[in-house]
Amino acid sequence: MYIKENLGKTANLIADIEQQLRHSQTISLSKQAPLSFQDDLEEFLKEPAREHPPVKNYVGDLLKKYGKKRRQGKVDVEYFYSSCNISPGTWYNFQNGKYTKETLLKIIHGLECNLEEAEKILDLADYKLSNTHEDRVVRAAIMSGHNNIDDMYVILDYYAKQYPGQVKNYLKDKN
Repeated sequence: MYIKENLGKTANLIADIEQQLRHSQTISLSKQAPLSFQDDLEEFLKEPAREHPPVKNYVGDLLKKYGKKRRQGKVDVEYFYSSCNISPGTWYNFQNGKYTKETLLKIIHGLECNLEEAEKILDLADYKLSNTHEDRVVRAAIMSGHNNIDDMYVILDYYAKQYPGQVKNYLKDKN
């Protein structure tokens, strides 16, 4: 009985992701298309770079908002990063500005961010969700509301088997 329910849940997750992938095909602009905002773009590029708050501050704010709390009302940070399959050393490095896109994606899934929050986290860290198969799966999962650790594990595991070399289940233990 449990296996049937688990298979049914997995099938529903994958169906949701496939539907979202079909609907979110990106349209690329032709390089020859004239840009009506060319002058605005040139002006923007002349402006000095704007300072963004560090990504750790934004993640900290989201963690306070969404994270599991201890009895004293403080966020249980250890529970958070261990549930995201992030080691204490990796969390320490994140706090000190050393992180990978994979670490940020784990944090995004752990916080169950919506697309806007996920893109802001990545943008603050100078990363983007590209048009690779893995990033498209991640974007589809976020947009379809399956952006939590358990669902993402199943989704990434499925697509890693379907597209080896293109999709990696970065939520698996590295044993």
